[in-house]
Amino acid sequence: MKTKQKRIIRLVMASVLAATAMGVTAQADDYNALINKLVDKGILTTDEAEEIDAELKTEEDNLPKFETNDSVKTFQFFGDARIRYEFRKGQDPTSDTMSRQRFRYRLRLGVKGEYKDDFYYGVRLETSDSPRSTNVTIGDDAGPFGKGSDGINVGRVYLGWHAADWLTLEAGRMANPLETSSMVWDGDLNPEGLSERFKYSNDNYELFGTFGQFVYDDANPENPFGAGALDGDAFLLAWQVGGAYKFNDEMSLRIAPIVYNYTGQGDNVPGFNSAFTPAGNFSGINDLLVVEVPVEYNFKVANLPMKAFADFAINTQAGKRRDAAIAAGGVPAGTDREGIAYQAGLSMGKLNNKGSWEGKAYWQHAELFSLDPNLIDSDLFDSKLNLEGFVVKFGYAVTDNISANVTYANADRINKSIGTGGAGDIKTSNMNDFQLLQLDMKWKF
Repeated sequence: MKTKQKRIIRLVMASVLAATAMGVTAQADDYNALINKLVDKGILTTDEAEEIDAELKTEEDNLPKFETNDSVKTFQFFGDARIRYEFRKGQDPTSDTMSRQRFRYRLRLGVKGEYKDDFYYGVRLETSDSPRSTNVTIGDDAGPFGKGSDGINVGRVYLGWHAADWLTLEAGRMANPLETSSMVWDGDLNPEGLSERFKYSNDNYELFGTFGQFVYDDANPENPFGAGALDGDAFLLAWQVGGAYKFNDEMSLRIAPIVYNYTGQGDNVPGFNSAFTPAGNFSGINDLLVVEVPVEYNFKVANLPMKAFADFAINTQAGKRRDAAIAAGGVPAGTDREGIAYQAGLSMGKLNNKGSWEGKAYWQHAELFSLDPNLIDSDLFDSKLNLEGFVVKFGYAVTDNISANVTYANADRINKSIGTGGAGDIKTSNMNDFQLLQLDMKWKF
């Protein structure tokens, strides 16, 4: 065999061996199987194979070892990063405007894997301590190139158990287990608490249930010394039951209704019947019993993946929430219930490998007392309600791991006689018009 060929083979074998030592997906005996295959094909003689094997075993002794506990079945590093240009502008009833232009980045790094006995785990670190954003604004620190806001925070830490084929339990700070939309939940929110997921499926259909008991706010203390008032933690309880049906390889329908209710008081967020003021603070969790029904229909046109989607929500206690706002002077007497929210749109394409693309467009309408204002998306309509408008998104995969994305949103106030609430980047609770433009470059590790 030529010296150059032997070098190439040694390089391949060493790469497999190094990957095994670092805990990557390669198995410990992969390089032995490869050597045997090369001998069978006549590319290596038996003597040459033994020579390479001896050399690699010597190299193995000198490689750094990556060790994990014996109970760990898999261990995987993962992460992603993003650079963003963003422009957002809002207009108040006097036609005065406020705009915000900034460059931002985010970084998310984590480890995840499986234990023996069907347990799994995960930890993810991320920039920004905001619950509804992982972004850091470039240049907002003291002095040029300061690092005051460039911190690292725990975004997720969870332990799960596949208790049965049909049951998964999870505890900690987790990815949102519910099938929902940005109309109701900001995608950066990671609820804390417990979740239970049930699933039964066959070739054509799937039935599932997802339940969450999330700690919304911890009261401290619950029982103080002396004659102080007793407080209880605030909890958000979610109850989702749904199903999916596969008509054929190209068409499927999925529907997943959810009920949200709140219990307890807490002490860091405005509590029950205490949040409405003439200044427009509508962030309380009083009188919220929300029913949400997300639906999606997947199909293909000329082999192009398509999805028609919709989400409808109603706060069944909107009348009481409105009455509390009237009593506090937050809205005028005679205001309607304002308890409906909906979203409907279409997406086409799918981002995966280099050269792929995805486009999405939808309309959204969210009335003032329809949703929990502390959960809704902080970007598209600036964390505010009583707004309706459209969102357009497009993404293109520059490589298998890098994508370019653009998002544009435009919204107007629904009921001009009441405010829009919220505490977004546009500092007004009476926003008549809102515009957002985001240009992103994303890459995955």
